[in-house]
Amino acid sequence: MKSLVVYSSQTGNTRKLAETVFEMLPGEKALYPVDEAPDPSGYGFIAVGFWLMGGKPDPKSSEYLGKIGKKPLFLFATHGAGAGSDHAIHGMELAKSLASESDIRGTYSCQGEVSPKILEKASKKPEPPVWLADAPDAVGHPDDADVDVLKHQLKDFVLKIAVSSDSSNSNARVAQRFGISPYLIIVDPETMEIEAVPNPGAAGKQAAGIQAVVIAISKKVDTVLTGYCSPTAMKYLADNGIDAITGVKGTVAEAVAQYRKQAHAIPARSMDKPDFSGAALLPALKKSGMQLINLLPIFVGVVLLIGLFNAFISKDLLSSIFSENALLDTLFGTGLGGILAGNPLNSYVIGGELLEQGVSLYAVTAFIAAWVTIGLVQLPAEMAALGKKFALIRNALSMVLCMAISILTVVTYSAFSVWN
Repeated sequence: MKSLVVYSSQTGNTRKLAETVFEMLPGEKALYPVDEAPDPSGYGFIAVGFWLMGGKPDPKSSEYLGKIGKKPLFLFATHGAGAGSDHAIHGMELAKSLASESDIRGTYSCQGEVSPKILEKASKKPEPPVWLADAPDAVGHPDDADVDVLKHQLKDFVLKIAVSSDSSNSNARVAQRFGISPYLIIVDPETMEIEAVPNPGAAGKQAAGIQAVVIAISKKVDTVLTGYCSPTAMKYLADNGIDAITGVKGTVAEAVAQYRKQAHAIPARSMDKPDFSGAALLPALKKSGMQLINLLPIFVGVVLLIGLFNAFISKDLLSSIFSENALLDTLFGTGLGGILAGNPLNSYVIGGELLEQGVSLYAVTAFIAAWVTIGLVQLPAEMAALGKKFALIRNALSMVLCMAISILTVVTYSAFSVWN
């Protein structure tokens, strides 16, 4: 991930902090004074340093903060006022408001020595600024202690890597499909501390890829390393400031080591030229076998589902819900399918049982269509990954379209049945 550090400095105080931030950032990075700063859109992580002028970020920094947009952002500042003073806190809050769209990962501020000229000018004002009384304590700052605090704070959030993995430790192989990998290993590349997060989408059920994306976003990772990531998942990761690097092989530890060494230059394997050699074929066969084993519980569940359906769902109950009114049956079928979730195979089983119990084809068709396109149970996860507005609009439109598809399917089916 490319990182950008931008700073505004008159006396060198903020520049000293900026150089520390730059030193701590791993991977490909750039350091610019605000006058020369590039467009931030080409960077995955931004750090902006400023000094307080009249209790708010200096004008050039204020203007630049408004350009950052939806990017991970770290803010740092120097000021004459005491650390933790209302003046300093208010100034940082104003900086946050200027970058309101950004994902602010953290902030840091400390006193900075004020130049004699500024002190002299401030002391002659009819109403001296509030920071003037603290200025004598700012002499010599930022000092080594200030820098050490900044370094310690940066270690907590600067960079996290998520690696798709076949198991829950750093010696496991990198899983070749991001969306259905059994685990996402969250790694601190500096300390190599890991957190193994099970992937609910590992069984390949509905919205598997979205669930992996949600994990990456919720853990605030900066980079995903995997064998393959679908274009859709890659887009959603990118929209949240997360890089996805594909074509990664070996163990989790080896992948992270290679990432650190090459700084974002892990070569992506072309997906258009699959490797059919024996070395690649055997792992593929092994993985296919494991997927079949993972499907066995689903098949068992289908058998049990049929038994439960026949035992607890009576024909009279279904008749009271589905009245053979095409519009109402379509509406109720869509609602039921939208609430339930799971493997699409289950919807076919339930749909078949509904037909045998005399439920109309309108309701069954709507039920199956809604099962695989509407996810009310998974709506919170979809909202977290794709945004509240998108998720609500998509589910609402899917509900309308499921009803339309149901009616069109039954009408078309009936027409063909008459012709035959």
